[in-house]
Amino acid sequence: MNLERGPQRLPDLYSLLGLEPLEADRGVIEQALKRLLARAKQAEKAQDQPAVKRAARILELGKKNLLQPQRKKLYDEQWRRVHGSPAAAAAAPAVWDYSELQPLLPAGDPQQEFDLGKSLRLAAQWPEPDYEADFAKLQGVLSSLGTAGAASQPAAEQLVDAKRADAMLVTESAEVAAEVARPQATSALAAVVARDSGRPRSLAAQMRKKRERSLLLAVGGLLASLAIVLGFVYLMLPDGKGPPSRAPTLAQTQPAGAQEDGAKPPAAVRRSGLPQVRGLEGSPDTGQANPMESLRPGRDGQAVGETATSSAAPAAAPIGEVPARTSSAAAENAGGAGVTTGATPPATVSPQVPAASVPQLSQADQAEWQTLLVDIRQLLGKQDYAQAASKLQVAEDKAQTGPQQEQLARWTTLASLARDFHTAMSEAIGGMSAGETFVVGRSTQASLVEGGAQHLVVRIRGQNQRFALTELPIGLAYAVADLRLDLESPLSLAKKAAFTLVHPPAANNELALRRAQSLMSQAIAGGAVAQDMMAVFGD
Repeated sequence: MNLERGPQRLPDLYSLLGLEPLEADRGVIEQALKRLLARAKQAEKAQDQPAVKRAARILELGKKNLLQPQRKKLYDEQWRRVHGSPAAAAAAPAVWDYSELQPLLPAGDPQQEFDLGKSLRLAAQWPEPDYEADFAKLQGVLSSLGTAGAASQPAAEQLVDAKRADAMLVTESAEVAAEVARPQATSALAAVVARDSGRPRSLAAQMRKKRERSLLLAVGGLLASLAIVLGFVYLMLPDGKGPPSRAPTLAQTQPAGAQEDGAKPPAAVRRSGLPQVRGLEGSPDTGQANPMESLRPGRDGQAVGETATSSAAPAAAPIGEVPARTSSAAAENAGGAGVTTGATPPATVSPQVPAASVPQLSQADQAEWQTLLVDIRQLLGKQDYAQAASKLQVAEDKAQTGPQQEQLARWTTLASLARDFHTAMSEAIGGMSAGETFVVGRSTQASLVEGGAQHLVVRIRGQNQRFALTELPIGLAYAVADLRLDLESPLSLAKKAAFTLVHPPAANNELALRRAQSLMSQAIAGGAVAQDMMAVFGD
């Protein structure tokens, strides 16, 4: 089919090259010609000679009429006369040549309306299809093709089939000879096996055999486990004689040389059946020296063993003790595990009160102390370090117990570290000029817009953001303070941790608190702060 545009055959080079109508840019025209040349090379590789010739013709006309200014001017004038305006050329319908398709169309005018009645009458005049005759004809064609294929089989294939048959006969003959050559006993055994294997086993027998195997495996595993446990218990016992006695003998408790040669063994001590305490088996009634008595201070400040002898009469028992148990103070110190004899009731242990009694705080005092710590933390969060120092002075006057004094020491250190961090941050803000940039986090660029003692304005990601120093994001606070802190010193880590703990924006930030704990731990490892500073996170 031939495609013609317009009444004349002026080639539309702009359309053929994929250009806008009346394209005036020489560079664009050259690019279009290069693309056409590349398509021509591809067609040449594909051995499409018509496409190669057509591309070469268009390429020649394009170079001749579009690249030369004078000829392009003449071509554009002719193009306007033939195709009109560019919009009209784009909208011009294509005129198709149907001469090649005319013989394929049925007779009649295709422009006339469809006559359904005439079409039905013509269809009724068509002969009835004979399907049986057509099927018989198809079978005849297929059978003739099959017979011709079998008759035309090559002689080489028949020879190969004959060789295969001969090989099979040879193999069968060898197997028969081997069967004949076997001993008679082997043949009989094979016959028995073949006869037994030919009998199909019932499903019930197979299931019963499987259950028996499972039961045997379970019993074997149980016996093996029991043997392992018994062997482990036997190995744990010393020499297989049973567990050793927990009650040590007198020879084990007395020091070396305490028993003289020829001394009579001590009389048997009456046992009450209660558990014995190691080192307290001695009894004043038997004359044995209790090795713990020499270590227990008496009421007058001297050791009991310095004045008491084994033959001395028992002294008056303290209030709440049994008179017969004059030397059982060590047992009382061990938790009241002394031994009573007869129907005497158990001795009541009177606690020994130290000379300097520990003050007991009332609930009101404890609540007041906790409120004081909360006030100190809030003042540190507001960065009011002067008022926080005053509160710490009040807390120093109210600290009565050892734990309170330890808490006070930790919070005093914490306040000092937080103040140092705030000082470094303020110095960094005051030392920067407007427009100076610094890095927040790992890679976020920030620039200073404005800064003062109470606020900071920075530009991040093209937007100005204003923060009060008490509401400064903890990452931004780290970035500003790092401009003045000594990053190599572990004390700087402690300052960051202290400021994070009291900074309000980080109070509910679990990630920030965990990071503060990690920084404080590193500072402790570096020896910058005391070992108990980690306890400040629980105060």
